[in-house]
Amino acid sequence: MGKIEGAISAGGIALGPEAKVYVLDQAVDTWQSAIDACVADKGDVIVAMNAGKEVTASVNFNKAGIRVMAMDYGLSPLSGGEYTSIYAGANFIDGPVATITQPCRIEGIAFASRDAGATFYSGAAALIGGL
Repeated sequence: MGKIEGAISAGGIALGPEAKVYVLDQAVDTWQSAIDACVADKGDVIVAMNAGKEVTASVNFNKAGIRVMAMDYGLSPLSGGEYTSIYAGANFIDGPVATITQPCRIEGIAFASRDAGATFYSGAAALIGGL
């Protein structure tokens, strides 16, 4: 996972001197390792390369104040949508692919679950607020 430090700009937003930008290489890094590397409430940013990432357990978005974003929003500045995804592996059928327990900003990321359980969130791709 690449790391950039200092007062820089990410997606047009100036970062403070303590903020870091992590570039998530979908081929080698995990979502959880990128989130775990962030420090809560410091303005850290995770930029994910365009691609899907299969997970076998729920990714815990448990750091307040982080920004998670896709590398870009498509072919033109007017297009929008998800260009990076977190999706459940074939054997991960009992929960959401993401659990969001802290306030954070997530842009351009899709969530695809295989949850077929009998709980209130069956079929949920992302669970906001935790279990």
